Amino acid sequence: MITFVRARLAEHAETAASASIEYLYEEWTAGDYCVDTITDHNIAHPVECTYNVTAIPQHIALHDPAWVKGFVDFAEHLILMRNALADIGHCCGQCGGYAIEIALYDAIIANLAKVWDQHPDYPKTVSE
Repeated sequence: MITFVRARLAEHAETAASASIEYLYEEWTAGDYCVDTITDHNIAHPVECTYNVTAIPQHIALHDPAWVKGFVDFAEHLILMRNALADIGHCCGQCGGYAIEIALYDAIIANLAKVWDQHPDYPKTVSE
């Protein structure tokens, strides 16, 4: 599951990075009718405009590359923490090492992966 999630995170990070390079913006804003990108010269460039007052612009703003990067960094940190516990290999014979903590991270990562359950590479079992 970790390999699958990392591949999807890499796709998101690559898409976000290419969008920010293509449009040369620094931040996104969601107004009443439009999502705009703001360049380093404080010029607003509309990404999408709609008749829907707030829902659609706010949804589109979630695709802000800065937000995507933060999400990818967070998810990667979860995976790193899980793997760090697994690498410790602590087992005193009484406590089971970090098996409970690792299982908790695995459950969180498996739930995170559900956002991509329609992807053709989505693992059919948790162990994949």
